[in-house]
Amino acid sequence: CFVMGALLSRPNSSPAISDRKTRPEPPQLAVPTVDRETTTLGDKEAAAEFAFMLENMRMKQWAAEDDNRQRVLIREDNEAFRSDDAFVAAKLSQDDEGYVLSRTLEDADGIRADFDNYGVVVIRDAISYSDCRQSVDELWDFLERQCSGLDRHNPR
Repeated sequence: CFVMGALLSRPNSSPAISDRKTRPEPPQLAVPTVDRETTTLGDKEAAAEFAFMLENMRMKQWAAEDDNRQRVLIREDNEAFRSDDAFVAAKLSQDDEGYVLSRTLEDADGIRADFDNYGVVVIRDAISYSDCRQSVDELWDFLERQCSGLDRHNPR
């Protein structure tokens, strides 16, 4: 039900509502419940998109309220957080073939060191081949739904 923009933005011709000093409350919308194991990927995507749209709507409504309008327009001074140092990405450790070094699940010290030094860790055999294949297929399914003309079998 996405009538709230029209419902709240134009005057209502109904005398019962137009005589009121306040606008009617918009319908309370809720994000559909998602079960990690049984909900389809498409339904999970739809729920996530709906949650994003609801939060976006709530933020716009919050910003439009009288007390918040001026707060939104204030320019904050962030000079204290400025840095003249240019960002330089850390070079990840690589093996002789140029692949990023990976850690085993048992190498807790190596995992912590890589995370502290690089902010990322490659863990060998973290998921099974079949789980990896399923994730890749789900990613392609998502991309093909979102990007018209994209086809995993056509590298053009």
